[in-house]
Amino acid sequence: MDNRKIFIITGTREGGKTLFLSDLFDFLSLFEKKISGFISRGSFNEEGQKDFILKNLKTGSEIPLASRNELQGYYQSGNFFFNPEAVEAGNAIITDALLEPEKIIILDEIGPMELSEEIWHDSFMRILNNYKGILIFSTRKRMIERIIEKYKIHEAFIEDIEQSSPRKIGDSILSIMNKQKVS
Repeated sequence: MDNRKIFIITGTREGGKTLFLSDLFDFLSLFEKKISGFISRGSFNEEGQKDFILKNLKTGSEIPLASRNELQGYYQSGNFFFNPEAVEAGNAIITDALLEPEKIIILDEIGPMELSEEIWHDSFMRILNNYKGILIFSTRKRMIERIIEKYKIHEAFIEDIEQSSPRKIGDSILSIMNKQKVS
């Protein structure tokens, strides 16, 4: 029996998905220590533009991920310039989570870059093909169907952040984990 459960956390662009995932991680961490993954939190640069910082949820370490400004050593993808070290760090977080193995993996976010088979695409495929725990990832509402179709996700709990709370989803996840321990 496949014990993998997928939770897709969705909301609008700039709608609070990252904060929601951070709060969900904080709640789940009270009950489960084998959690890994990352969030991509926004941070305003000196020009008032929003850059993104990759935060390793297990260690708390952070590294600049993406900027709208061209920065030396970064490569362009879409409207952003990506730090190759941060992309490598994110992929390493995913690889390490599969090796551990963690009971819960959280990824923020799967979106346009992954649909174009960039950034986290290959690592996300490894998770979908090899991971048996609880996978939580965020995506924009308008991308749900495309993500589900591209990655052939047959079963998932789709949770809209406007209609739920980190505590409610956390309770659902803990209930599923407790049922899996019993069976």
